[in-house]
Amino acid sequence: MNHTIIPFSKKKMLKLIGLYILVMLGIAAIIVFILSADRIKIFYLALFVVLFIAGAYLFYKHIQELWRSNKNEALILTPEYLKSNVTPLGKRVGEIAWSEIASIEKANYYGQHIYIKLKHPEKYVNRLKGMSKDFTGIYLNDSELEISFEELEKLIIDYFLKYGEKS
Repeated sequence: MNHTIIPFSKKKMLKLIGLYILVMLGIAAIIVFILSADRIKIFYLALFVVLFIAGAYLFYKHIQELWRSNKNEALILTPEYLKSNVTPLGKRVGEIAWSEIASIEKANYYGQHIYIKLKHPEKYVNRLKGMSKDFTGIYLNDSELEISFEELEKLIIDYFLKYGEKS
């Protein structure tokens, strides 16, 4: 159990993209209904146009990130550190030494997540560039990973128990 690389799941990623497309189509349909009404309410039209543009931009960035990442390394576990490439926050934080982790907890935060609480989060704040003022750790889930939540939880806890207490 030296290095474990958990890849992105293409199947789960396609499901997320499909869901995203459905949401964008729903917003587009609302815009069409607003435009086809007898009286156009500018506020609602502007709101949904802005939502559509923001959603299209985020979708573009997500697709761009998928194509740009030539490595399929979503989560990397080594005897020295944990590194998450799944979320923008995880990417900015980078490698987290096992000795820097205060605790690992299960959290219900828009679904099941593993919360990695850091001993000294202030060491990582300068990497975040304004992403989170109250940063204390990162959340991980299985939504884009090739493994289940239970497998993810077991792997992280096993690594933490084996390598977290060494330093």
